[in-house]
Formats: sequence, structure tokens, C-alpha cells
Amino acid sequence: MRVLCLLLMMLAFGFSSEVSFAHSDFVERLVNFLIFVLIFWYFGAEKIKGIFTDRTKLISEAFQRVQDEEQKIKKERERARFELEEAKQKASEIIALAKRESYMITQKFEERLDREIKSINLAFDQKLEQEEKKMIEEEVGSVLQKFDQHLDMPQSDEYYAKVLCKGLK
Repeated sequence: MRVLCLLLMMLAFGFSSEVSFAHSDFVERLVNFLIFVLIFWYFGAEKIKGIFTDRTKLISEAFQRVQDEEQKIKKERERARFELEEAKQKASEIIALAKRESYMITQKFEERLDREIKSINLAFDQKLEQEEKKMIEEEVGSVLQKFDQHLDMPQSDEYYAKVLCKGLK
């Protein structure tokens, strides 16, 4: 439609001038050009429209793919952030668990160490008592031997034990 209006305007401009067209073939050439444009328009308009429509579709599809890729990237980024947060949370849980286990192991070790120290102290005290008893027995035995030597009366060990027991009471 625009082309037809433009053509009519050119014709009006051409006929309104003072130039003589009598000896020129301008009108014939113009008519031939109009016929060529109309034939081209009639046969080629659909193909040209198809080319531009296809091109528009391709551009639209490419734009849609880019948007889809952008959405995928955003989802991947969010998933990566979520996994990072989960990893941080798991790491803090593992650290807390390790600290608790370390504390429990330390407590068990200290308790076992305390029991062993008490056991060693008890064994030492028992050994000390045995050594004291042995020393007392040896001392008493040596005193009794000296006493026996001075008295020249052989007595039995039972007699001396009775004497000592009476003296302790």
C-alpha cells in the first residue's frame, strides 16, 4: 500500500513538471517497473515474509535458549550455595562431635588414670604396711634374742607372743 502511494506521488510529481515527456519513454519504463514490483511482490512476498518469520523464530529460539541457560546457571548457583551451607553445617557438626568425643576420651583416660593411681597408692600402702610389719617382726625377734641371751631361759615363740599381747593391752 505504501509503495502504491509512493508511486502515485512520483507520477503526480512527474506529470506536474514542465518537462516534456513526449519524446521520452519514461511512462513505459515506469509502467514496466510497476509491473515488475507487483510481480515480485506477488510471487516473492510470501518467501520474504517466510525468511523474516523464520529469522524471527530463530532469534526468539536463541533468546529462549539463552534465558533457559541463565535459569540453569542460577539454579546451579543456588544448588552450589545450598551444598556449601550444608557442608559448612556438617563441618561444624563434625568439629563439635570431635570435641565431645575428645572430651569424653579425656574424661575416661583421667578416670582410668585416677583408678590406676589409687590402685598403685593402695598397693604402695599395703607394701609399706607389710614392710613395717616385717621390720617390727625383725626388731622384736632381735630384741627377744637379746632378751633370751641375757636370761638364758629358752622360751617358745608362743610365750613371747602372749607376753607381747599382754603388753599391748
